[in-house]
Amino acid sequence: MFKINNIIIFFVGAFLSASLNAADLLDVYKRALENDNKIKITDADYFIAKEQYDQSLSTVFPEINLTAQTEENKIDKYTGGGSIRDNRSDSYSLNISQPILRLGLFDKLEKASDNIEKYNENRNFVKEDLIIESTKIYFSLIDLMNGISALKIKKSMAELKLSNAGLLYEKGALTNIKLNELKNDYRFSEIDLQQLENEFSSVKQDVFLLTGKEIVDVHNLSTEISFPVTEYDLSVILSKALSDDEMIKMALYDINIAKNDLSSNKAEHYPTVDLLATYDYLDTSSGSYRGASTREGSTVTLVLNFPIFQGGYINSKVRESRYNLEKTKYNLDLTRKNLQKDVINSYNDFVYNQNLVKASKNGLQEAKQNYETIKDGFVLGVNTDIQVIEANYNLHTAKKDYIKAVMDYLVSDLKIKKYSSSLNSKDIELINQWLIW
Repeated sequence: MFKINNIIIFFVGAFLSASLNAADLLDVYKRALENDNKIKITDADYFIAKEQYDQSLSTVFPEINLTAQTEENKIDKYTGGGSIRDNRSDSYSLNISQPILRLGLFDKLEKASDNIEKYNENRNFVKEDLIIESTKIYFSLIDLMNGISALKIKKSMAELKLSNAGLLYEKGALTNIKLNELKNDYRFSEIDLQQLENEFSSVKQDVFLLTGKEIVDVHNLSTEISFPVTEYDLSVILSKALSDDEMIKMALYDINIAKNDLSSNKAEHYPTVDLLATYDYLDTSSGSYRGASTREGSTVTLVLNFPIFQGGYINSKVRESRYNLEKTKYNLDLTRKNLQKDVINSYNDFVYNQNLVKASKNGLQEAKQNYETIKDGFVLGVNTDIQVIEANYNLHTAKKDYIKAVMDYLVSDLKIKKYSSSLNSKDIELINQWLIW
């Protein structure tokens, strides 16, 4: 009896100690928002797209160049007729070029604007996906932690069985075959525990990659939570996803970008009109056989450029744009098909996990009753210590299965909310409230 209570106290104490230094789900999510490279990459893509828009817009503004030059001519030796002396000249030139007609400019601006919107949608997509990814990876830690807790009990049970079998074998009440079988069970319980601990360590490294900070311990999910049971209409979810999902929006933006790219490339065949203005100043100081001189002049020119032949480059760009537009349309169709498949699969998983939660909860309640009954029987001398440990192991396994079913249900619920465009950080805050400290 004393040994059984010590074992129970040990595992309860270990669990409470772990909870004191744990990091919750909301911490992981917030750190991921700050440190995840995918977030930083999508932000960089968005700001790059904004700069590309500014670059396209800059072509409507004048281009101004100022050139200044000074030149000194020094003659050290001269032989011949005429007269030449040392001289120095300073010159300045100001050139202004103002584009007037660029028929492809508006298409380029539309293309750049759509690119900004596309990458903005991608930022939203990655942030929503990060909610699900953070939840899944944290739930993986919880599941492994509960599995390790159950396997430790299983190992102690195998150790106790082996110890009792050793005494019976010495008295001749047990064959070596049964003893070897129990030895093998104990060895494999050690290996199974080691494997799960390695997996736990590996997932903690995944958390480090996601958040940039190591996680020490993990909060568990309460078995007493009363989470809301949600009902969804598959047809409504499908309709919403196929019109508002970020992947669909980005595919539509790709089509618009390809259309504007085609139009801007076609516009390269059209004439352009530029206004050019120049101002020149030249000052030559003495030394010349003409003496000192100053020259100042300005010109204003209207330039019409009509492309006639460019080696087939523009025609090739136009054909390339047409193929790219066709490709984006195929991609939209494929995206819709894949999205429809994902939505249906996620909905089916949601319904399945909802039913699994109910069944697992019943199994947990029955395991609790069995444990209490066997523990009471042990006090009365009806049940053995091994039976108590085995019932405790079954209780931990049932608890692990129930928590796993709840976590799978919650993840599938997050996916449905993502497809219905209602997923946000409040969902992860709600789940965080169900973690026990």
